[in-house]
Amino acid sequence: MQNDVEMDRAFGFDTFVYRKISQMNPAEYICWMFQRTENNGTLIVPDWPDEGMHRVDRWLVCRTEWTEIDRDRAAADCETLYAALFGIAEMYLGLGADDREEYEDFLGGDLHAVWSTYLCPLHCGAVDEDDIRDIRERMEVIRACEDMRLREAFGETLSEEEKAFLRDRQSVRVEHGERLLLNAYDGFIEKLAIERVGEGPFAVLLVTRAQQLWRMMIRRAPQICIRYEMMRLAQTMVLHRFANDVTTITPV
Repeated sequence: MQNDVEMDRAFGFDTFVYRKISQMNPAEYICWMFQRTENNGTLIVPDWPDEGMHRVDRWLVCRTEWTEIDRDRAAADCETLYAALFGIAEMYLGLGADDREEYEDFLGGDLHAVWSTYLCPLHCGAVDEDDIRDIRERMEVIRACEDMRLREAFGETLSEEEKAFLRDRQSVRVEHGERLLLNAYDGFIEKLAIERVGEGPFAVLLVTRAQQLWRMMIRRAPQICIRYEMMRLAQTMVLHRFANDVTTITPV
């Protein structure tokens, strides 16, 4: 059984590399990814979690096809996107509270195009978003319980908190019709995202990562958080454009 440190080292990551990445801008990180791409197109990168780079639980093994021209175009596009998101955020913060709800009306040209592509919400008017959120949360609970029961079946002792989690949520269910609704909703949202950013394995994630970065900007998040989200956005853009196949590896 490999621990996280062993997994990191197996893929050429250590504390120095993490620290180095944390100081990169989007273009530098994209160039770094290109350098790590093997001759056969294999690229292994961390599946950076929301909580920050201090802990990586999953890795993405990607089969890519990209050239130096692709690398340079992606780096330039990511820098341009970052600048546009920053510009929109500054405009948003400069408006009065009453105008912020319709801030897109104040945008023109390239900024409005970025808003339409990335910041305009992905939603389906025919479905209640709260219902979708509730179904998704219950499915996450069910998956977490299944994972705990599997670990317990293999002889792992659960903590008292995990045992309480299982007891309190043993009645959580998701009906078949709800699963069908969620699948249909996710398919519709993916179609919308593809229409905006093109075909690729990470259309929805590319849009939502841009939205997350923008929200950090308008909240005046610490620069280290902004930089980390920029890195995640850059990685997602590259994989969406150039990865033909992506497999997630979780240490066991």
